[in-house]
Amino acid sequence: MKNKNYICYFIVALLSISSLTAQEQLWKGTFDGWEFGFRDGREGKGTRDDFWKIGPNGELHATGGNNYWQQSGMRTVKTYGDYELTLEYKWITTGEEVDGNSGIYIHGENNFAQDRGAFPNSIEVELKKGNAGAFIKNGLDMTATGHRPSIPVDPKSKEVPRDPGNSNIKITEFLDGNWNYLTIRSIEGKISVTLNGIDVNSGIVHKNGKRITSGYITLQSALKDIAFRNIQIKEIDACIITPYLYDKNPIVNGAMRQDDYAETEIGGTVYLNPAFGGLEGTVSWTGPNGFSHEKGLVIIKDIQEDDLGIYTVTFTGKRGCVVSHDFEVGFGKKIEIKKTAFLLSSNSSTKEQLWKGTFDGWEFGFRDGREGKGTRDDFWKIGPNGELHATGGNNYWRQSGMRTAKTYSDYTLTFEYKWITLGDGDKDGNSGIWIHGENNWKQDNGGYPNSIEVQLKKGEAGDLLRKGLEVAAEPNYPNVGSRPERLPKRFYSEQPIPEYTDGTWNKMSITVIEGKISVYLNDRLINAGTISKNGERVTSGYITFQSELKDLAFKNVYIEEIESCKVNPAVYDKHSIESSSTRLGDYAEVEIGGFALLAPHNWLEGIWSWTGPNGFSHEGKYVRIENVKETQLGIYTVTFTGKRGCTVSHDFEIGLNKEPNIETVSGKAAPKNIEGKIVDNNKIFVANATNDKAFTVYFNDQKLSSIVIYNAAGQEVYKNTLKNQGAEKSLFVNQNFLPGLYILLATDSKGNATSTKFLVN
Repeated sequence: MKNKNYICYFIVALLSISSLTAQEQLWKGTFDGWEFGFRDGREGKGTRDDFWKIGPNGELHATGGNNYWQQSGMRTVKTYGDYELTLEYKWITTGEEVDGNSGIYIHGENNFAQDRGAFPNSIEVELKKGNAGAFIKNGLDMTATGHRPSIPVDPKSKEVPRDPGNSNIKITEFLDGNWNYLTIRSIEGKISVTLNGIDVNSGIVHKNGKRITSGYITLQSALKDIAFRNIQIKEIDACIITPYLYDKNPIVNGAMRQDDYAETEIGGTVYLNPAFGGLEGTVSWTGPNGFSHEKGLVIIKDIQEDDLGIYTVTFTGKRGCVVSHDFEVGFGKKIEIKKTAFLLSSNSSTKEQLWKGTFDGWEFGFRDGREGKGTRDDFWKIGPNGELHATGGNNYWRQSGMRTAKTYSDYTLTFEYKWITLGDGDKDGNSGIWIHGENNWKQDNGGYPNSIEVQLKKGEAGDLLRKGLEVAAEPNYPNVGSRPERLPKRFYSEQPIPEYTDGTWNKMSITVIEGKISVYLNDRLINAGTISKNGERVTSGYITFQSELKDLAFKNVYIEEIESCKVNPAVYDKHSIESSSTRLGDYAEVEIGGFALLAPHNWLEGIWSWTGPNGFSHEGKYVRIENVKETQLGIYTVTFTGKRGCTVSHDFEIGLNKEPNIETVSGKAAPKNIEGKIVDNNKIFVANATNDKAFTVYFNDQKLSSIVIYNAAGQEVYKNTLKNQGAEKSLFVNQNFLPGLYILLATDSKGNATSTKFLVN
């Protein structure tokens, strides 16, 4: 590989980009789901109605107290870690009175220790008139960050003054009844505040030398009336790579495109630019032919064939998270490698009906609750058409688990379920599927074995709960939700996953291979992770169905045990061009000069290696061959060595079923001469010159205005506009063409076009 210039640096504007989940309306016009604290002052504590009102159009009004001794905090019921909180606020009592005071308390602890019971230990983002955006330390500490050239920060002071970083920037704060727009962004304990479009403050939250990265959010009611509306929160997948790039395609709106496939051509340039959600850390790259680099944006100029392939960027966060992402640089359009087709493919054994309409072969556990354990008939019924009905209990203390009599390891479990008691909400419906269970009944006072629970709870279907075992999220996804035991499901804001709570049947499939679990709800991947205990992967266990609260029906419960160490073959060849995606199979039919992709797949972690014709070898999962030559036809063998010890090989073949299709647009055959070097359509023909990679185009007395040549991928590689139409009888194309199939498009003086395909040997 020749020496190249790789320019690497960060684009600062992209560092604020991160991956946001669907937006949640934090204030919904009701006090349901909020908790309240009250200051125990000179006039007593007061009540919620003394401090909080629902105003016009569902606004939240903090009505304040008569003095500083009367205050109240309104706190979220769950904690938040990495998020973006946005809200609007305005003062109902207008003017610059010093007694206009409120704030947003963030990263709060699970207490109401501040101001004699009003607020948790937190960092307050001030809304006090004339000082909105300042930080106040209330039981937690904060270190200021940013430029801060104009205002020094006293580390002993409770206040971190607001500072936009430039004394010439004026902070706009409306005190006259107009709405202010506030954004609070938290990423790994670093808080930044934007007020009416101006960045006014930033700092890092800590306590006793340890960074604080999550906590409750509390609104303050203290003195005078303030209104809130449009209080929304977006949780952020902080340790994630968002790929951006520039390639041969046009730039839209002056910005790089969010994508990880760079389409290029010989001599082209690409930019590969990952963004890391505003986190601090180190970056490293690996790529073709031993390419490696540290940090940021990679620019590859004067691209040649040996520059094509996979470029992997790895980000290591300052606080420990590690995530990688693959970019690809290639010729032609991006090819979609379809993996979901393998989910229930031929590497599964015969399907077994797990629920057969009888309780024979099942074992039962019962929670020893306030009302005793109960019996099987209290929790389980056989419904119409042999359905399984989990009838639930009257409260959380009444539960039962129905467990398989044997353990399962690598499998796909499929079933349908629907709620018989309709409506939304936790108390209206809760159940789950507990997988990889141990041989005990330790969970929930005897109800279930130590397991990982796949939630069916209304509104949370697909969440994974740690019940005596551990599960780690896939890279780029949050590992902990609103409580430590929860690995939250994935959200798709552009196309939400349907979860039916109205009596419609839901379809769920759970695939587990070597301890790696993938959960699909109504045909969409909704969660994935790896199961372990004490640092060791857990690869098998019992399957348990849960009966808890309200009635749920199951049907079509099947399991397919999977032969996991197997290669599922797919290829991209001449038949894949229209769909731009791979198809199942191990034979790639091509033309000389065409393109082939060999794409094996399985669900395991491991190493892929290849051997093939004429000493071909390759390390990596996929093989791409551009401008296929005869010497590249034949058998390609891929060998997979699993991380946990299994080894398997599979043969692919690249071949020609017939000669390349040489014809003109008009449909006339273009016969080759006896040497196989000339293609002639009776209007123009192409003949090889002495240099096999250059050639002569003969016009046959036609008056041509232009000649354009395209390669087999449809890319323009040569163009000549003929000024003296009819004067030339031939044109010598002295250009170093690569061997392969090409298309010549000739346009005459009247605008009529004809084309010929030809080979460069």
